[in-house]
Amino acid sequence: MTTLGLTDWIAETQKQYVELAIQKASDLHSLAALRQQLRGIFTSSIIGDQAAYARAVEQEYRQLWRKWCSFAVDHSDLR
Repeated sequence: MTTLGLTDWIAETQKQYVELAIQKASDLHSLAALRQQLRGIFTSSIIGDQAAYARAVEQEYRQLWRKWCSFAVDHSDLR
């Protein structure tokens, strides 16, 4: 949701989720406007660009792998 610029749709707790769902569901005009814009929002984001999204995910995996390897080397005496 952050990547799509829809951070106002993010809830951090179950209570917030319920409150947000009620709030969003009761605003029919905003929902209709979002429906009209959603495809464009999606396709213009990195999520809508499959190749760019795959590269970003691969880059994140690489960083996580390097971090794990660094931790393993730094803590090899724990084995």
